[in-house]
Amino acid sequence: MTGNRASSHRWSPGCAIALDDRLRQAGLLEDGATLWISYVFHVTKEIEHRQGGGTVLLSTQDLNEGVGFAANPREYQTAVVVKGQLKGRRITSSKLETPTLVVGKVTWGKNGEGDRFVPYLPGHELKHPEDHGRPSVPFDIDQTKLSLLVLQGEGQFDEIRIGPTYESVVGSGVKTQ
Repeated sequence: MTGNRASSHRWSPGCAIALDDRLRQAGLLEDGATLWISYVFHVTKEIEHRQGGGTVLLSTQDLNEGVGFAANPREYQTAVVVKGQLKGRRITSSKLETPTLVVGKVTWGKNGEGDRFVPYLPGHELKHPEDHGRPSVPFDIDQTKLSLLVLQGEGQFDEIRIGPTYESVVGSGVKTQ
C-alpha cells in the first residue's frame, strides 16, 4: 500500500482513510508476521503547521488500538495506541524545513509474545541501516482489527507506505546487505 501527500493544519482534527483488505490478504496482519511502514514528514515554519506535529497510524475503527509514527517540532517518535492511550518513544530530532524519512518494522507477537515495533532512520542512500532506533515497549493489540490509516495533528505527510519488506516501503531498486 502506498500513498501520496497529505497536509493538515492546526484547525484540522485529522482524518481517517478506510483500508481495503490487501494487508490481510498479504498475511501482514497475522500473528508472527512482519509489517514495515514508512513515511516522510516535513516540519515547516509555515504558520498553519508550526504549532505541533502529526501522527500517522494504522488504527482500529474505534481508535483504541494502533501503531505508527508521531512527529512534533522537536522529535520523531514511534507511536503505539493501547486502550486509547498513545505511547511514544523517541526516534530522532526533527529539523525544520527538512523532509525526513522514518521507517518502522512491526512484528506481531504469537504464542503469548508481545508485539514489537522497531524504528529505523535511513540515510540519503536509503540502504537498510545496520543500527535501529529505540524499540517501543512490547505491546499487545489485536492487529487483525486494524482497518484505518489515521492522520492526526498538524504537518505535512508524504509517501506513506506499508509492505512486507524494508525495500517495499523505501522504494524499488534498493537492496539490503
